[in-house]
Amino acid sequence: GYKELGISFDLHVTLEEDGLTAEVPQSSIRESADNKLACLYIFPFMGYTLLGEREGYMLIPDGCGALIDLVDYNGKYQKPYSSAVYGADLGVVEPAASLQKYNNQISTLREDTAATAPVFGMVHTDDAFGFLGVVERGQFNAEIVASPNGAVTQYNWTTAPFYYRRQYMLPTSQTKGIPAVQKERETFDARIRYLFVEGEQADYSGLAAAYRRYLTDNGQLSPADASGGMRFDFFGGDVKKAAVGTSYVTMTTVDQLEGILQELADSGLSDYLVVYKAWQKGGAYGSVSDGPRVAPQLGGDKEFRRFMDRMADQGIPLFLYADFLRTYTKPSSKNDVIYRMNNRRLVATNSGFLHETNQFFTPLHMQKVLKKYDGIPLGLDGITNTLFSFQQQAGMISRQQNAALVCAAVEESGKKNAMTSPFDFLWKYTDRFMDFPVYGSDYKFVSREVPFFAMVLSGSMRLYSEYVNFQADRELFLLCLVEAGIYPSFILTQEPSSDLLGTDSDYLYATEYSVLSEVIQDWDSRLKDVYRAAAGGVVAHKREGDCAVSTYANGAKVYINFSRQAARIEDVMVECRLR
Repeated sequence: GYKELGISFDLHVTLEEDGLTAEVPQSSIRESADNKLACLYIFPFMGYTLLGEREGYMLIPDGCGALIDLVDYNGKYQKPYSSAVYGADLGVVEPAASLQKYNNQISTLREDTAATAPVFGMVHTDDAFGFLGVVERGQFNAEIVASPNGAVTQYNWTTAPFYYRRQYMLPTSQTKGIPAVQKERETFDARIRYLFVEGEQADYSGLAAAYRRYLTDNGQLSPADASGGMRFDFFGGDVKKAAVGTSYVTMTTVDQLEGILQELADSGLSDYLVVYKAWQKGGAYGSVSDGPRVAPQLGGDKEFRRFMDRMADQGIPLFLYADFLRTYTKPSSKNDVIYRMNNRRLVATNSGFLHETNQFFTPLHMQKVLKKYDGIPLGLDGITNTLFSFQQQAGMISRQQNAALVCAAVEESGKKNAMTSPFDFLWKYTDRFMDFPVYGSDYKFVSREVPFFAMVLSGSMRLYSEYVNFQADRELFLLCLVEAGIYPSFILTQEPSSDLLGTDSDYLYATEYSVLSEVIQDWDSRLKDVYRAAAGGVVAHKREGDCAVSTYANGAKVYINFSRQAARIEDVMVECRLR
């Protein structure tokens, strides 16, 4: 304990077969009347190194996974990597941006990205030893921190601090407030499991394998058919201002969608995923709380049901996209939406013409709405990658309780769903992972990005990328997909995307199928032989210079050359594939 502060707690350390666990039970925490516990670090310097005296790297959960080399950075960086597990809890804290400096000259302002899984790692390649830290308890109140030397200290270190109290804005008027700190301590046990790797397993592939075994043993992952093909999201329509009210802009009707799918089938494409977006009345930002009621301008409910039946007969997976978290229309009851700790509604500001703000539904509302979609495969969003605590009459609902409510509702639906960027507690319910991150946040201290999470999830679910349409360098993007075993995704419309001008969906461009059909055919011809020969997902990966080799579950190896000239890796000469 800390006698001078009047704060004490118990630390329980248990040796395991593959590592150790360290836990601080919340029941053991004692505080004085004057001093309160705000944050706790457990073994923050596990595996730490000084400047560049050791060889190796730290692993952070950014994007698909990223490494920070253990080299001497000569004071380049003033801020460490810091990412809240599951993102900032906007039910308590205010939205914040982080300032990062590069070479003490260039400043970049950006929001911190969420850590979708509570993991971090360190590998010493010079003595072939490493660990993966997994936050088993308290992850809803934790951050992942990785500090390269020069940022904070001269040491390289990584850990997961736990926050028991946070600062929030206490309102003093309708528009103003003052900073305040949570009076009541969050109640949770803080526990980290350290999985050790050594020898040939002491690299990021070994850390991924250890994490995959851990998740499988704990029932969070299970073997499944992870083979597949492309994903096609079809955009139905949206609304724009008219002389009186709004007018509907039709982009892809049910009949047009079916016609495009028939054309794709006639061209030889197979085993693809179809997601129908912006199908609801009121356009892309219309309510989904009334159930699967397809806009009459797109064909209506009956035609869509008949279409679903025809797709099922052909064995084509069809999912209806639904965000059960955000509402852009006035909710029917104030009890349906999230209130923050300061008793104010949680409201987000948007840049749209018609929908300038949105509110957020509680998971209790989502449970009611989800039952209306019985028997309809869903492409879930919102609840899968955003998590708040919120106020109710009985008191605060914690993020952990919120997550449990979401899981219960999804489990009650009785089927696995396609999910958009799901947090790790939803992986056991995920059949298809949509918008899987190919690139990271481009932190200046990141040495290289690696397919860590792709290796973790391989063999358990199908991974689909973000949209190919909007990639500046499609050739590079294609190579990155093969490197990680990810399937490409396109968003498509029958009508030209210029028709969306004046709607809140005008950020979409290059979506017209007639323009993209040749690109789709080209990508299919270049990828299908690779994915047919290399099956089961990537289980090991190595990068040397501009070349990489990915080993798939069936033992096949794929060699990728990212340069513009022939290069060698593992005694294999790889021709240039970049155009």
